[in-house]
Amino acid sequence: MQGRPDQDHKKQEFRHVRKDEQKKQFSLPLRVILLITAVVLVLFSLYRLWERPPKNTQPPLPEATPVPTQIPQVAESEVTPAPEPTMTPLPEGTAPENARQNGIYTILLAGLDEASESTDTLLLCRLDTIAHSINCVSIPRDTLINVDWDVRRINTVYSGGKRGGGSGSENLLLQMRFLTGIDVDAYAVVSLDAFIDVIDLLGGVWFYVPIQMDYEQYYDDLFIHLEPGYQHLDGYQCMGLCRFRSDYANGDLGRIEMQHTFFKAAAEQFLTLGNLPNAAKVFSRIADGMDTNLTAANIAWFVRQAMQCSSENIHFYTMPGYGKMIQGRSYYVISPYYWLEMLNARLNPYETPLGYWNLNIVFEGENGEFTSTTEVQGPWYYDE
Repeated sequence: MQGRPDQDHKKQEFRHVRKDEQKKQFSLPLRVILLITAVVLVLFSLYRLWERPPKNTQPPLPEATPVPTQIPQVAESEVTPAPEPTMTPLPEGTAPENARQNGIYTILLAGLDEASESTDTLLLCRLDTIAHSINCVSIPRDTLINVDWDVRRINTVYSGGKRGGGSGSENLLLQMRFLTGIDVDAYAVVSLDAFIDVIDLLGGVWFYVPIQMDYEQYYDDLFIHLEPGYQHLDGYQCMGLCRFRSDYANGDLGRIEMQHTFFKAAAEQFLTLGNLPNAAKVFSRIADGMDTNLTAANIAWFVRQAMQCSSENIHFYTMPGYGKMIQGRSYYVISPYYWLEMLNARLNPYETPLGYWNLNIVFEGENGEFTSTTEVQGPWYYDE
């Protein structure tokens, strides 16, 4: 039995109305998605226009100094054996041209202890924006430098410059040039408070603490109490983890190894798109808590470059050397042969290899006497 014509007409109208409603229901989420996508693309385009790489305005390398007639060596018993360097040394008395490799930037990161104004954490990094890789080399806090001072550690340079009425950062950059032969493109001296706040802004770090860590230092308001195991650490706990060094068999080197493991874990967790909403707060806090030659746009550019590096292409190393007591103080003495090899393999931003003539370092020779790639400053210090 067929329905009446007016009923069939009403049914057809109902179907059309329902289809229109369904189209509207499906089109609304699509429009929202397209709108959000458009907004994101506009913001990203504005972000790309705003961010800027730093300009390489550093002065050129110092002029060449005479090369020792004998390549400085260190007794094999005092260092870990390393493979022969693969680079070809330049002739004596010549210096590399100050020509930079494309897409290579050098960045010095220093962690500042506000109480003593000492830079107890020093990382010199080489960022390759073409290969998307980062090499970071730790300079131990007690590294012996070639100066005529009473305390000849690299971690006293920043505070010495400020207390002498000058610039702590300029003093530090000069000594880094002496140690490495490299003019650093960008530097950032970060306070402990800024480090803590940035970790908290990014949501903390999941990390495996390998040992029980208990240490208290009342005059510095430092209280470290961490249980072993995989756990979520806030900013203050991360700071304590990176500063703790009392129970390591190899002292400060153990602390550096722990820092490398932590930095690797933090990079894997932080360098993700999920942290982009926190970027503005992080940039603002970093700028408030550090001495740097970078603008906010420079920092943003570096962060985006770092986000393109996979964790497999982020590497950490430690300056080769060994501990020694001099004038009743603990020092870390550079092993020059292995240090030069590491500089050229991991850090050198120039098109030609670095040589001993680019360095101004003091080291211990085969016979136990201290010598230098230039001239030993205050040689009386080493006569015990």
